[in-house]
Amino acid sequence: MKFWGRRSTAPAKRTPITGHAWIDPILDAAIAEVTDGHLSAAITVLAEVRDDPETRDLRLDKLTNAIPLGRADDIAELAVEHHDPELALLAGSCYAQEAGAIRGGGWASTVGEERFQLVRATAGKALPFLHGAAEALPDDPIPWAELMSTAVLLGIKREQHDELWGEVHRRCPTLWTANQTRMWLLCEKWNGSHDEMLRFAHQAANEAPAGDPVTAVVAMAIAEFLMYEGREHDAGRDRRRFQREALTKSMSMVEGAADKWLRAEKPHPRAIAAHNNFAVVFGLAGHEQRTLLHLLGMRDRLTGFPWDYFEAEPGDLFHEFVEKYWPADLEVTDPDADPEPVVPPRKPCRGPCPPTAHT
Repeated sequence: MKFWGRRSTAPAKRTPITGHAWIDPILDAAIAEVTDGHLSAAITVLAEVRDDPETRDLRLDKLTNAIPLGRADDIAELAVEHHDPELALLAGSCYAQEAGAIRGGGWASTVGEERFQLVRATAGKALPFLHGAAEALPDDPIPWAELMSTAVLLGIKREQHDELWGEVHRRCPTLWTANQTRMWLLCEKWNGSHDEMLRFAHQAANEAPAGDPVTAVVAMAIAEFLMYEGREHDAGRDRRRFQREALTKSMSMVEGAADKWLRAEKPHPRAIAAHNNFAVVFGLAGHEQRTLLHLLGMRDRLTGFPWDYFEAEPGDLFHEFVEKYWPADLEVTDPDADPEPVVPPRKPCRGPCPPTAHT
């Protein structure tokens, strides 16, 4: 009988689902059609949510990802032939995706000028289609959000970025993708600064209505800061120590953003993505109760960002957090079932506690 020694690795308590951080059966059916080479369902599911920017934004994103690279020209021809704003959106989004694939995910210093020229030429093809979609549906913020992402690939001036953000903000200030793109544009990695990025995230969370998961832009910004500054620290204990110390200084802001969302939480297509962002930041901070709360909210569905900022395989950090924070006797058998309402932990107070406020 063995009384000491290295404990054998326990089997994973949860099996993560990667690349599917949403619950939208209609979108799933349309993706299946797109995968088989048919666009009619994609056009339909985009058109039916013209008055729901967040769902329209999510569907455009995932449908674009499902379309094979190299098909943007074909979709552009259809858009010109049919004068259809949904086809125009898809064409512009596909051109931007192809430009991003040409660029790759590395730092700008690893991309040569010849490749940058090809990136800009491909991204430039998106512009007439996205502007056309914006003209066809003047109240739709999605073409402007796509223009924001495309503009990053084109390397346009900051003033033009500000104008595009203004167009989105006037139409839908809480739009998830636009806020994420704006946060990245302001970060030090993209010639902004940590201060400007964090100020934006804090302001966006403050201005968001209670119950909107866009408050997770605070967690996104913190993750961006930790990744960028963490490069100066060796992987392992030194980097984790830096992360803990940095998070100690910003934890009240992250907690406030999470609480503002969860205390009035409403159904939202980006809720699972928001839980991912908060789970990473609270997990790195060592906050057991809050990390578990957001792991539960994820329903085992992993986004790439921000997990891949801290481990090459997003599932590695997820399993680390499950092992550390998930109680051994807690079993969730149906992650797609409607979860119980999530109520964030409250800080202890002296004397009688006031009623919970929707901040």
